[in-house]
Amino acid sequence: MCLPLGCLKFSVQFQAWIILIVGLAALIGTIVINVDQTQFLSYLDEFTSSKPSEGILIALYIFSSILIFFGICGIIGGWKRIGTLLFCFNIGNIILALAFLGLAIIGLSLGTSSQWLDLFSDEQCLQSDYISGSATLNNVYVEAEEVLCKTIYQNTIGCQCYFTQNMTSSTSQAVHFYSTTDSNLPTSIQQCQQYTDYKSDYNEEADYLKSVEEQFSCSGWCSPYPIYIFSDINAGIPDDSCYKAITGFAKDICVYIGAVAASVCFIMILCITCVLCLCFHPTKKQEGNFYSRMAHYD
Repeated sequence: MCLPLGCLKFSVQFQAWIILIVGLAALIGTIVINVDQTQFLSYLDEFTSSKPSEGILIALYIFSSILIFFGICGIIGGWKRIGTLLFCFNIGNIILALAFLGLAIIGLSLGTSSQWLDLFSDEQCLQSDYISGSATLNNVYVEAEEVLCKTIYQNTIGCQCYFTQNMTSSTSQAVHFYSTTDSNLPTSIQQCQQYTDYKSDYNEEADYLKSVEEQFSCSGWCSPYPIYIFSDINAGIPDDSCYKAITGFAKDICVYIGAVAASVCFIMILCITCVLCLCFHPTKKQEGNFYSRMAHYD
């Protein structure tokens, strides 16, 4: 309460503006996702068992609207020192602090839990309850591996590829039928005639796996594969299987979210303190008597 009144009002309004801006950004981002990222949402529904896209969008709309409401309450309440609005703003701060505290606990628990990691282990890949299309994606990879850069496929000639990478012991097991000079040859399974003839029903999975390979530098689903299949076989050496890459990324994201949420929770506690100080700060008429009484106790 001993901070200057102007400093407290500025602090509260600054916090409220940040919350309002975050709320508006979240609302705009949700609208963009809903309009422009329908393919991503369909992938999310297709390859997870819980069909979460609609629930995620509704939650984002509600969350952004709440942030906007509390931000407006804080801006007006801090400017006019309206107790009701400051009370609403602080209720919002308390709710957000508790929400971020819970998110921090959940994120850090998931990211560091060995039991959680066991659920996403390679052994659980084909029976994954979290990625319902996991077995299908593994089958797509297995069948594609039999075609690309292979001499024989189903008793006919396979798909010769254009391969310019260094041949190693691992790549030699995957690349049998190739040319280092003819750049018109396929560099991904989608360019193979055999894929066009027999595997066109895997187009959605192929598009998804292409983006996964490019984003996570991986190949193969449950087991790693030494060359890229759906993106570009000349893009280098994959780091790991895509299932392991995605689940490892999920683990890292959980830890990151937990750490960020813990930091935001601490900031929200500071916001709550500032609002309380503003609410109980003496007016100019009371200021002299208040500080005189404080000095008397000293």
